[in-house]
Amino acid sequence: FFCLVIASLSRTVILSKAKNLAPYCAIPVGAVSEPPLQWVRREVANGLQALLSLRLRNTPAEDMIELTADIWVAAMGQRVSVEQLDAPRIAAGFQRLFPTVREWPAPIQVIELMPRRPPQPALTHTISAAERQANKERLRELSRRITGGE
Repeated sequence: FFCLVIASLSRTVILSKAKNLAPYCAIPVGAVSEPPLQWVRREVANGLQALLSLRLRNTPAEDMIELTADIWVAAMGQRVSVEQLDAPRIAAGFQRLFPTVREWPAPIQVIELMPRRPPQPALTHTISAAERQANKERLRELSRRITGGE
């Protein structure tokens, strides 16, 4: 059993064979003021931990797992930005990968398997013709003031 833990303050990765560390593998959601991308590190750590347990062909050596995790975080960090929307997508990408993976994957394989973000709710407020006309007048007045054509 391998446990991949990414420390919350230093960017170090600890690889341990101790079974008693299993409860500490995932940094809890909502940890105290996580730095940017820390939630990405947490999701990647959980996914890589599962991949390590599969003992796949071309699995990185133990001394390379820190660099591997950093590369995965950099790749994922370019595609995600909002924890509440994207953390479940990263986890789902790994879950979709597990049934078919035969050798150590590249980050793009998980990225391609991530579900799309849910659509944004449509705006419901509509502007009446009178409001539209009043707004146009305000803009014309502001434009006159800016250009000095009072």
